[in-house]
Amino acid sequence: MKVILTIGSPHSGYEAVAEILGRAGVTQALPSTKANLTPQALQEQLLHSHELDLSKALTLEQVRPGKFWNELATDLFLSNMQHNQWGWADHQTAVLMDFWRDFDTQTRLLLVYSSPADYLGRVLRHNPHPTANAITAALDAWARWNTALLRYLHRHSDCCVMVNSQQAIARPQALVAALSNQWQLKGLLAVEAQDTQEPTYLHLQGHLINRLIDQQHPAINLYQELQGAAGLPSPEANDITVGSLGDPYGAWADWSNVNSRLAELAIANTTLAENCNQGSALITEVSQTEHLKLELANTLAQRDTLAQENLALAKASAEATSQNDWLKQESENLLLELHGVQQELEEYFSLYQQSKASDFWLRHCPQEITVAMDQEIIGSNWYPAEADSRWAGPDTLSTLEMPALRAGDYTLELDIVDAMDRAIVNSMVVEAFGKAHPVEVSYPLYQGEFPLVCSVPLHISVGKAPEPWLIGLRFTHLAAPSQGGSNAQRPLAIKLRTLRLVRQS
Repeated sequence: MKVILTIGSPHSGYEAVAEILGRAGVTQALPSTKANLTPQALQEQLLHSHELDLSKALTLEQVRPGKFWNELATDLFLSNMQHNQWGWADHQTAVLMDFWRDFDTQTRLLLVYSSPADYLGRVLRHNPHPTANAITAALDAWARWNTALLRYLHRHSDCCVMVNSQQAIARPQALVAALSNQWQLKGLLAVEAQDTQEPTYLHLQGHLINRLIDQQHPAINLYQELQGAAGLPSPEANDITVGSLGDPYGAWADWSNVNSRLAELAIANTTLAENCNQGSALITEVSQTEHLKLELANTLAQRDTLAQENLALAKASAEATSQNDWLKQESENLLLELHGVQQELEEYFSLYQQSKASDFWLRHCPQEITVAMDQEIIGSNWYPAEADSRWAGPDTLSTLEMPALRAGDYTLELDIVDAMDRAIVNSMVVEAFGKAHPVEVSYPLYQGEFPLVCSVPLHISVGKAPEPWLIGLRFTHLAAPSQGGSNAQRPLAIKLRTLRLVRQS
């Protein structure tokens, strides 16, 4: 049994390489039997428990999980041991390669990289106005990920193979053959390259990206090192962009094709608009015809009704004259009474719907509720939201309205990214259910520095559970930035990013 883990940076194309292995006969890993966790979900929980965020610009170091994670890994492997070759693709595996290699000696690591230009093209695909900082940040991220993969390959070449994603996609059978020879894989199927019907305009993309990349960036030399170490490199070994795809003549041909395609789409849009107008006119005609039929039927019915009423009125004209006023008054009274009953029924129905919604929420409310302070909130004494947080002020009591919850014990966590004075945080109390609770301060990154987390245990009794309630943050004092030399005069307390309420088991 061989376990093949496909690893690469985000936007490297490692998912497409894993899809080729799937077509060749490598089975996609099934979820674990007991915990019902996919490999990706298991790794996500593992990294979350270690408070590791791969999106941050940190060096990718190998994580050493405890025995608990070995039990979950065993459950996963037992669920898939009937397959000769199986595995999964996940960029999170980049910091867990030691863990899986030590867990099972049959683990093989397929390290996938792409050219800086291909990576940059994927990152900026939906960014019509990239800045120099955005391009530099993307190349830095590419270098950070691929440096970690290259170093691991040098240390553990016995169980690792590195491939270029563009080359693997263009020559899938060469990828399958290289892995079969390197790792003695048996029974893999022949795989052919899949053609796409959509125009890609790669020459034009390559030509433009050549103009964006700084030729002095460390990514240039790193890409050449990756090409030299790869088992399936790109044929353009000395080109950090896209090789011949950066040819200006090919770019001009792509530009001409784009213009032709735009002209075709404009014609197609015009034709579609004409067809839509014709369809709308036809629908209008049909609707008018049906409306006329309905009006005719109603007119005939009204004619018959009026004829019968005229006969009855002729016979009862004398009685109608004397009873007309009384009937009119009675009708108005009945109408008022009917409106009152209808309004009462609507109020009862609304209360019934609210009661059902409240009962449903209390039965199914989540274990954890997070209030993002950069979104709309219900509360008082808060300044307008900023990019990812919100300042408290100008008074000493800020409130947030919370939904009804099930009775039980909860932990309230305040993710504070800044404060005018650390004494404001240390002296702050949380007011809930008529009680004031002091906060416990912890530092998730660096001791004594922001951001920090304030935790408070809360108990929601049975009597208070079905009702919405307020959380109050009481500050002993506030401060204005002008006290430190700034021109800003607003009294501020703390800058809160999120409020989390977690129900304890």
